[in-house]
Amino acid sequence: MRMRRRATAVLATLLACACSPGDPPETGASPRRAIVKRLDASHFVDLPAPFHGAVAKIGDEARPVLVAARSTRVASALDVAPDADGFVRAEITLPQGVRELPDAAFVLEAQRLPASISPELVPALSKTVRARQITEGWQLLRDAGDRASLRYEHGDSGDEYHYSLHLFALEPPPAHYASRSFDIPAGATLELAYGMVTPANAAGRLPAKYEAVLACEGTAPVRAVEQVLDPSAEADWHDAFVSQPERGRGCRLDLTAAGPAGEPIRGAVWAVPRIVSATLASEPSATNLVVISLDTLRADHLSGFGYPRATSPQIDAELIAKGTTFTDVSSTYSRTDVSHMSLFSGLYPEARPDPGRIHVDVRVPLLAERLRDAGYRTAAYTENALLAGAFGFWFGFDQFREHPYRHQDRGGGTFGDGIAFLRANRNQRFFVFLHTYKTHEPYVPSPAYESLFGDALHWERAEMGAIPRKHRPLVDAYDRTIREADDLVAGFLRELEELGLAEETLVVLLSDHGEAFGEHGLMGHSFSSEQEVIRVPVVFRGPGIPAGVRVDTPTSLVDVAPTIFEWLGLEPLPATQGISLAPAFRGEDLPENRALFFSWLADDAIGIRQGRWKYRSVGEKTKLFDLERDPLEQRAISQPEPHHPSWDRLLSDHHAESSTLRASFDRAGDETPSPAISEEMERSLRALGYID
Repeated sequence: MRMRRRATAVLATLLACACSPGDPPETGASPRRAIVKRLDASHFVDLPAPFHGAVAKIGDEARPVLVAARSTRVASALDVAPDADGFVRAEITLPQGVRELPDAAFVLEAQRLPASISPELVPALSKTVRARQITEGWQLLRDAGDRASLRYEHGDSGDEYHYSLHLFALEPPPAHYASRSFDIPAGATLELAYGMVTPANAAGRLPAKYEAVLACEGTAPVRAVEQVLDPSAEADWHDAFVSQPERGRGCRLDLTAAGPAGEPIRGAVWAVPRIVSATLASEPSATNLVVISLDTLRADHLSGFGYPRATSPQIDAELIAKGTTFTDVSSTYSRTDVSHMSLFSGLYPEARPDPGRIHVDVRVPLLAERLRDAGYRTAAYTENALLAGAFGFWFGFDQFREHPYRHQDRGGGTFGDGIAFLRANRNQRFFVFLHTYKTHEPYVPSPAYESLFGDALHWERAEMGAIPRKHRPLVDAYDRTIREADDLVAGFLRELEELGLAEETLVVLLSDHGEAFGEHGLMGHSFSSEQEVIRVPVVFRGPGIPAGVRVDTPTSLVDVAPTIFEWLGLEPLPATQGISLAPAFRGEDLPENRALFFSWLADDAIGIRQGRWKYRSVGEKTKLFDLERDPLEQRAISQPEPHHPSWDRLLSDHHAESSTLRASFDRAGDETPSPAISEEMERSLRALGYID
């Protein structure tokens, strides 16, 4: 695996070690270290501080920064038909304030819409359809005055699509940042990082000179960084580490990123500086945290959950046998982005202003942010598509890396990055989140797994007989990807053991939703809510977690974050709809008849799980199932028995609670458009079947 971060060349005042990319100086057998302070925008003079903080992505990795690129839409051309030469051409008017800006100040986003759509619908669709940021193949041709032309070579064949083009002007960030006074503990390390955001329009970009000067009372200033970056060079983060042998009082940090004439440079960013210091291993929250999400993994296809094939022998032995398994967990939504946002927020989809997105100013606190504020070094490694940082998943992470989607390569890079992170941060308190689409359609195992599971004996089981014969080869392929994911998880767990971290790390294995193979007439997920899609595995292993325990009480993905916070000794999130499952670790019973909510991609679709009962409602149509007598949901109950709860009352209470929470988050502008996706992300979404 190639690490994309670089340690910059620094002066003799820095540590003399040759630090590997992104790694802090070696601490040997030193005490556990933690990030004791992050100098975010609030620590600098006159910088805006959005609720979640600014984030910038360079290459495949995003980090929190002092100021992110801000853009303003200056022109749009809706519903433009391409010409016979394969170009989309549109005449636009440039507003007064942007006419003199250089070409490097502009970025273009494009939306592709079916040509058959009525023109009256285009303005509304342009607010909801994902736009793609165009990095090449477009030009801004200016005439005299305010007139200009956009020319975009779209690359699609045929004429079945029209395009909406949106031109944005980038605002330059400050050239200079001056911090307020702060102290640095003796023996601490100041971590700096900087770079140039991959430009959407590289033409005319200027080189940027980066300088960092640290000055503390009674000591000579330290010039920590002095480097010029060329925008034509490979996009990368550059790291520098500054030691502080003695306690530094009244320190100030001056950061500069300026062009040849001292002018601000679009795309130049400084990551949020961090101060790392020794901490007591016995203090609360000393336990590390790992959360592993195997996308689209249905619980009943793990051998540790009773599946007849040995799909997960190592998960069974290393996690299920050594930890506590919650056997009846419901997802909150049968799609990756919405359900993972429930995991990170502890909220049902209806309680969030946008179920699968978090805008920078929407005041929904998140799992990674709470751990970050407790001193954890936070990192996430995912595989692009719906779990994208730009949708808000990167908030709270010190680094958030998105691997471009590849069929057979899924999982390898993600878990390889996770192992590299463990090695680099073994002496620091950390939270690492790993997410892979390895078990997501298309089911493409690596060659070593292609010959597995050709048997037919398991089809005699009642629960498997519901799968139509024509879909059974897909199930075979799906099971092979689970077996490969099992090996990936095992390799990561072995590294935890070899580094001596297993006994001080809480590991949580889970999934976001399952997968249907025609049991109820549908394939895949998103559009259904039967148990094969809604039921997911959740396993906890770590310090104090009892081994070999299975908890059958129905629970939900919204319960994971509250459980983590209680077990780590941290304050809970201020607004959640889940409960902590930690009482189960102490041998206590969980609430048996708590109402759990879930939804899926259909108009007015919502469901309730309460004990043995499962209720589904789509518009005026409702169904009720007794999962104790009918676990495969084959026979809906037409006349509920007298002791059934009032589903209307439960739904009314849920809607009221969710509405109150949603209103409290103070969404910043209901007209805020969805963030544009990159061309790489669009390819990932298409490969996974989320867009045509």
